[in-house]
Amino acid sequence: MFEAGRRVSRGPLTVIGLAAKGRAGARIGIIVGRKFGGAVQRNRIKRRLRVIIARLDAVPDGRDLLILPRSSVQQWSFQALTDAVAALLATWERAVP
Repeated sequence: MFEAGRRVSRGPLTVIGLAAKGRAGARIGIIVGRKFGGAVQRNRIKRRLRVIIARLDAVPDGRDLLILPRSSVQQWSFQALTDAVAALLATWERAVP
């Protein structure tokens, strides 16, 4: 995924993804490293991103995505993060052939 996937960065997030044709549903992974703090802080970031992605419903079927936040994501408000994720996913969709 890291070598073959298409990478797009915007704001506090990076998305790496592949278009997997012929498969129903999308698969999304969120990777939050230890530099973000303990398990509570890392799980809070993952939980916020999962809720945002579920609310947006912006990932079409047949996509495999990895979302990698940067350390500044902890200071972003929920609305600002929602806007950043929506813009990032739209940019990634345009970049995928």
